Amino acid sequence: MVISGVVYSLGDWIAHCYEGKPQFEFDRSRMFRSGIVGYSLHGSLSYYYYQLCEVLFPFQDWWVFPAKVVFD
Repeated sequence: MVISGVVYSLGDWIAHCYEGKPQFEFDRSRMFRSGIVGYSLHGSLSYYYYQLCEVLFPFQDWWVFPAKVVFD
């Protein structure tokens, strides 16, 4: 969850820079909100999604990896 929050914040900062704003003059509240969404929603939902994948495909055979990729 922490990694997701940090990546969302960095992604928003990169989007600010891409929009042409100076590197350290950006909307900090927008970056903070983006990090919170990444932390609370994306991080937790991804965790439960991958747990569901482990329940649906509990096997250790060679075909499980391609099946998870197709399912994803």
